[in-house]
Amino acid sequence: MDERRKYERYPLVVGSDINSDGPKVRFGLTQDFSRNGARLLTLTPYEVGMHLALKIFISEQRITECDAKVIRCSNVEDRGIWRHEIAVEVEDLLDDEVVSALLEASTDN
Repeated sequence: MDERRKYERYPLVVGSDINSDGPKVRFGLTQDFSRNGARLLTLTPYEVGMHLALKIFISEQRITECDAKVIRCSNVEDRGIWRHEIAVEVEDLLDDEVVSALLEASTDN
């Protein structure tokens, strides 16, 4: 684990619904997740500081919902239709049950 990271990241490429007061395109691709945040690819940019309601589709049986704040947004060129990468910090740390589901899903991929 990167020494700067407080929590372990789980590589998990799954779909995400993004609900905000901003852009109307509300779908993203989660690239990784940790107890306190996620990194997503999106079709449109989101402003730093914007609050989002996320639904992360960990598996067919498991959807995690969380409130998050955008802490970083950058343009990407080599990701096909996904033109923006955002990093979000979740408002409440994910509980052990969700972290276990993330770990299980990431090892299945």
